[in-house]
Amino acid sequence: EVVGVLTRNKERDTYREYIRKLARNPRAARIKLADLNDNLSRIGGLHTSEQESLRNRYEWARSFLYHHLESQESQK
Repeated sequence: EVVGVLTRNKERDTYREYIRKLARNPRAARIKLADLNDNLSRIGGLHTSEQESLRNRYEWARSFLYHHLESQESQK
């Protein structure tokens, strides 16, 4: 189940749609957060323009997932 949620269908979903869907599954969201943190820690070796684009994308996703999980926890 989680693998299916973590797998993005690029033909169907934009990156933001994918992250919003993934956020509905707390386990998948936590796994993706770990992946995003790892990606952000290794982004320095890329060209500057690519770094900026990916950093913006990853930071948006990390913030969205973090706040979504936090909101789910506070509702329990």
